[in-house]
Amino acid sequence: MENVKFQITEVITKEAVVSLEQWKVEVEKEIRKDAIDKSSSVTMGKMTEHMVPYLPGFGFNPADARFIGSPIDLIVFDGLGNDEVKKIVFVEIKTGASTLSTRERMVRDAVIAKNIEWLEVKANFEGPDIVQQVKSRKNPNSLP
Repeated sequence: MENVKFQITEVITKEAVVSLEQWKVEVEKEIRKDAIDKSSSVTMGKMTEHMVPYLPGFGFNPADARFIGSPIDLIVFDGLGNDEVKKIVFVEIKTGASTLSTRERMVRDAVIAKNIEWLEVKANFEGPDIVQQVKSRKNPNSLP
């Protein structure tokens, strides 16, 4: 009787191992496909970020756009190519169903609140303070 129980347990265990291995193969294929799809989406998004300034409908001279990448995609110095900067525009490019990240929303909110500052610094390699603030100008309407 013990021998029969052992044989049954052994058969059930082997069947379970085979089923597990089959499941792993099937799930691994799905995981790999999902990873490839996501990677393709990210790659396409990054390519799009670089191409948008050259596409119809962008609305600015591509020469005025500077790619930043993070936390936002572009800064456009509108009119820079004509030696007359009319405005500075922060641009975030999204594709598909993607939405703003928390950091992108924080940047957007700071821009909308006009919480922007100009800071000019000077690098002085001969003094104790290598980087020195020279000029700082804030928007008088910005938040403290």
